[in-house]
Order: sequence, then C-alpha cells, then structure tokens
Amino acid sequence: MHAQAQFNEKQSDSNYRNFRPIIPVEKATLLKNMSMIANMQFGFRNNFENGKYDASKFAMNQFRLEIRGKVHDRVSFRFRDRYTRDPITQSVDNISRSVDIASVGVQLDKDNKWNLALGKLCADWGGFEFDYNPILIYEYNDIVEFADNFLTGAQISYQVDKKNSFTFQILNSRTKTFQELYGVVPGVTEASFPSAAVLNWRGSL
Repeated sequence: MHAQAQFNEKQSDSNYRNFRPIIPVEKATLLKNMSMIANMQFGFRNNFENGKYDASKFAMNQFRLEIRGKVHDRVSFRFRDRYTRDPITQSVDNISRSVDIASVGVQLDKDNKWNLALGKLCADWGGFEFDYNPILIYEYNDIVEFADNFLTGAQISYQVDKKNSFTFQILNSRTKTFQELYGVVPGVTEASFPSAAVLNWRGSL
C-alpha cells in the first residue's frame, strides 16, 4: 500500500532563486532577431619547395564565429572573432587582434537609406575580395593579406538605390603605436591622430 502526491513545481533550483537569468523570459523574443554563423575552411595541405615535396598536414585555415542581431528596429550589432589568430590586445584600439568586427549599427531614417556604424569595422578598401566570404578565398592578394583590414572608427553609408551605395569611414590607421611597428626612425615624428579616411562607391551600372 502506498500513497502518491503530485505537486506543481517550478523548474528551478531553490539554491539559485536569488539569481536572475542572463536573458529573462520576458525578453527571450530578442533571440528571434539574432543569428550565429560559424565560417570554417578546413583542408589537407601539401607543401612543395622548388617543385619538391616537403610535407603534408591537416589545417584549419579559417574559423570565424559571428553573432549578429537587432536590439531595436533601428539598432543592430555585429561581432566576429577569428580563432585562427592570436588574441593579443592591441595598444591603440584596446581590442584583441583576433576580433574582426565589433560594431553597433544605427538606421538613421525610416527608409533605411542612411546608416551609421561605430566600433571595430571592416575597412572598406574596395576590391571583390572584400565582398566575398573569407572561407571562399584560397589566397588573398598581398595588400589584403598583410594590411590592417579591421580598424576601429566610424562609418556612415547612403544607399542611393538597389544597385548603388556610398560609404565614408574615418578610422584609426593602425592598431599598434608607431614605435611598436617601426621602432625609432630619425627625423620622423609620430602623428597625434594617425587616421585613415575611406570613401567608397559600391555599385553597378
């Protein structure tokens, strides 16, 4: 003979009842406006030197984890971290070199023609390689390969029509100090505000 009782209990641990969840239930709808992308390029590499086989290895050539979303109808964010680069905090912009993008975007008008972005951005140097997903590029040209392509600053863009847009950026021109990059150069004084201005037209005629 036994007795059985059933109670309606909350699915929570009483030991943690004083702690609030990171995302409260009433704000869980925010997740509907978020997405996560894992861009990976994995390969088996065979190395040759002067036409002679040298070595082989498996390698993760690209692994970039990206989270983007909207916190308001006109406010969005984007974050992308690269796990194939050393996470070293840079002295100028105070953010890890492994972070490609960490920005907030604001839609300035109801027609979505004017947009503002602030944070660490992709420098809009131009070229078809910038419009392609990094995992689709086997080898970048020397400028893109060795230049600083992700810099901290501000960007404003204007969408003329479906085929044409203009972008203007003002960015830090580097992520490290002049001395860290070049050492002491006689006769050269470091700029007080080392910056880069980029004006880009992206369109189709």
